[in-house]
Amino acid sequence: MHVVIVPYRRKKCSGARALAEVADVACYGVKVVNSFIRSGYFINWGSTGYELRKLPTCCRVVNNPIAVYRASNKILALETFQRNRLDVPWFTTDPSVALERITRTSVPLIGRSVVRGYGGRGILFLTLARISKEGFPRLPLYTEFIPKTREFRVHVWRRGTTCTTIDTTEKRRRISDTTESDVAEYLWNHKLGFCYFHRISRYERFGDGRLGELRTTAERAVESLGLDFGAVDIMYHENTFYVLEVNTAPGLTRTQTLEAYANEIRRLKEGEG
Repeated sequence: MHVVIVPYRRKKCSGARALAEVADVACYGVKVVNSFIRSGYFINWGSTGYELRKLPTCCRVVNNPIAVYRASNKILALETFQRNRLDVPWFTTDPSVALERITRTSVPLIGRSVVRGYGGRGILFLTLARISKEGFPRLPLYTEFIPKTREFRVHVWRRGTTCTTIDTTEKRRRISDTTESDVAEYLWNHKLGFCYFHRISRYERFGDGRLGELRTTAERAVESLGLDFGAVDIMYHENTFYVLEVNTAPGLTRTQTLEAYANEIRRLKEGEG
């Protein structure tokens, strides 16, 4: 079966290019995908573009662009998770409600000026002390700050009608990284030395049941958004797994993760999708 990976931006999606090389399939930019129409699978790597919506019915798009848009918009994603009874941080799009919340509880808020950003873009950490000095900003989204105990990324792929976990990692700071930052308390990103690791021993304190709960939560998140695959970011705090977001164009820097996705591509090539 013919398979093509279609990244939203070919030059920036190193994960898509690496996956195409390992799985031995083509990788074309979304702007030119209609030049290569044929029957088979088009793996949509993070694109919400109309080009993929106009493909003929003989082509199967893996990750519908509409579902990708729903996942990439943090407001729509949080609302979807909440409707499907997944635990998420408290959130609101109403500045007056957010201001009342922080004034009443004194719990900091995470404000977002960009609802489709990544890597911490557009994030403001709002405390009572800060807003008393600078005022309360009007933003499209506010979420309540929950101290991170642990954070995971669970990779999920839909096989037929069932979403299945194909890889599980935990985000931790590199021991060698000594970067000082006043945002590391609430923002764990690559620039601050945080990476995903496969060390399974880190999960042992959960027991098999909690690890299974983590994976089930991730699978439900992907299912709720109508996606065929995604990398689910989940935070653990006080015995609860909170779904943060689902990445539809994940970076594949770990060999084990890359191989897990490549195996799913090979299944499609062999007609097992």
